[in-house]
Amino acid sequence: MRQIVSWAKVTLDKEISNEKALEKLYEALEISKPKFDESKLSDYRLNHQEISILLSISFHYSALGDKERAVYIAETLIENREKSRTTEEDRVVFFPALFFNLSNQYGQMGEIKKSMEACRRGLEISREYNNFRFVPGLLFNLASGLCLSGEEEQMYKPYVVRAYHCAYAMGEMKVARDIKRDAEEYFGILDL
Repeated sequence: MRQIVSWAKVTLDKEISNEKALEKLYEALEISKPKFDESKLSDYRLNHQEISILLSISFHYSALGDKERAVYIAETLIENREKSRTTEEDRVVFFPALFFNLSNQYGQMGEIKKSMEACRRGLEISREYNNFRFVPGLLFNLASGLCLSGEEEQMYKPYVVRAYHCAYAMGEMKVARDIKRDAEEYFGILDL
């Protein structure tokens, strides 16, 4: 319980610096994994809370500009989940989020092809396990990758439109508004 509370405090604190957040998140992680060694991340048997903490750690490293470390954590979490004997429930809960996070990390690094591959894998897993929570973001990231790769509008526009309508249909109004804003601002698409 202490670990959950520690993670929640960091997550909800909008004033905390990334450095301090990382310090607190590692402290929270060491509650259940004493002497946690990041280089052995793929060997740990992680529970849901520990994965959430590590996703937060990856986010904060990315915010600090340490993109390589953020990607390492994201890739290793996927590897960890793939090689461990995870349940179907575990796959439903985490794989779409892990691939969405990885696609964001690669995109921020300018690794467009890797970002698009993470999106495709995330979309396949989302369909396979009927977990559509991250589909709008994955579709939008895929559209961004296609646009940045020099594809014509007819190739990426359908993904932007689907991302918007998926978010809207799911009741994710903030996500839908963000997609609409970004579609207008970055892609020049006005008719969603």
